[in-house]
This record gives sequence, structure tokens and C-alpha cells, in this order.
Amino acid sequence: DREDVGRLALRVLVVGDSLAGPLATAMVGVARRDGMLRVTRDFRAGSGLAYPPYFDWPSRLSYLLAAKGPDALVVSLGTNDILTMRRDGRVVYVGTPGWQQEYIDRVGTMMDLAQQGGAVMYWVCPPSMADPFRNETMILVNEAIQEAALTRPWVHVVDVWPLFTDENGEYAGELPSREGEWTQVRSNDGVHLTAAGASWMANAVYEQMQRDWEGVPYAPILADHAAARAVAQVEATPTSTPSPTPQPQPEKKKKK
Repeated sequence: DREDVGRLALRVLVVGDSLAGPLATAMVGVARRDGMLRVTRDFRAGSGLAYPPYFDWPSRLSYLLAAKGPDALVVSLGTNDILTMRRDGRVVYVGTPGWQQEYIDRVGTMMDLAQQGGAVMYWVCPPSMADPFRNETMILVNEAIQEAALTRPWVHVVDVWPLFTDENGEYAGELPSREGEWTQVRSNDGVHLTAAGASWMANAVYEQMQRDWEGVPYAPILADHAAARAVAQVEATPTSTPSPTPQPQPEKKKKK
């Protein structure tokens, strides 16, 4: 029961692709920190919603919700969904309106399963990617997740895109932490998270949960990271000795 939050540990189930693995590990660390969460996990590397023959997430999620009975469901899916899909018997390609609508529908199915299972959902959008095509597709995936959640109040979207981009909104593998220390947050493949990056993501989810428990409307959690980034940028910029401001010279008197 949501009213019991603060007195009883929240049962949290983390599911998804290979990003969900380190996220779940980091969520376990959050759980140990203050005892507010009991975390279980179920993830499959390479999985997504675009190709059910490889892994059927709606079927798996139906089973997990019945077996685990979580209070909160944390989902990290979308990173691998850069494939064509079928809609109404036709192939739809990434970037087309048909693909976008099909993905919205598939995301919506997952969200509806959460409601049927009695779980509040926290869908963690994929972060930015180093590869341009994958990055552009993740923008479409994020938009689809946001749109599907608009009419589903039990779903909370955790947008971590700004958390893993630089001051220009571009992919960044290394970023300043809240304390201003430069930290490697992404793996060298330009897709996955380091342990530090997973910790950032887990904290973003947990802070969103805390806002919900306290009845505080959603607000970005990234201001402190942005401030640290600005400070780090200033400190990294070499300073030069300013040139003295030229002083006006008195006019010379003309000889008569």
C-alpha cells in the first residue's frame, strides 16, 4: 500500500535489457543505504520490444508481476530497439510514423500490464548514445515512452538524457559528479553504463520515488549536476592575464 511507504520497505522489481543489470545492482545499493527498498531483478541482454521472437517481454512481465507482486516496477528497455517492426502485416522502418506508432503501442502494452499487476511503474528512458544512428533512434524511443505515459497516471517516466550529456546536449562518456569530480559514467562501447553511471541512474529513480511518496510534483533532479558541470567547465578553461584598459591621453595643444 502506498500509505505504508516510510514504514515498510517498498518491493521493487527491476526489469529490462543490459542497462537494467547494472541499474538493478545499483538499486540494491540504494536499498542497503536506508532500508526503504527490497529489490529483485530480471533482465536479458540484447532484449527489447522490437523483436519479440528473441525475447517476449509482455509474456515475461505478466509472469513476473504475478510471481513477485512488486509495489513498484522499474523498467529499462529501448536501447536495442533499432530494428524494423511489423504493423498491420507490413514492415515499418525506424523513423517512419508507422514505426513510431507501433512502438508507442508496444510500450503501452507493458504499461498496462503494470497497472493490471498492481504496480506503480518507473520507466527509465534510454540515455544518449555515441553512435549517431542509435542516438537518433533513442530520441524516438524516448518520445514514444513519454507519449504512451501521458494517459497512464500510474507510470512515471524517468528521463536521464540530460544526466548523461554535456553542456551542448551531446553524448558524454565522462562528466562531473555532483561534487564536481570528473567521472567515467559510460563504457567504451558508447552504450553501456559504468558502475558510477549506474549509480547516477539508480539515484535518479530513487529520488523520483521519494517525490511520489511525499506528494511533491515531478521536478528535474539535474540542476546540481548542471551546476557541477558549469563549475568544472570554468575550472578547466585556462585563464589569461587581462590586458590593461587603455587610458585616454590628453589632447596636445596646437602651436600658434
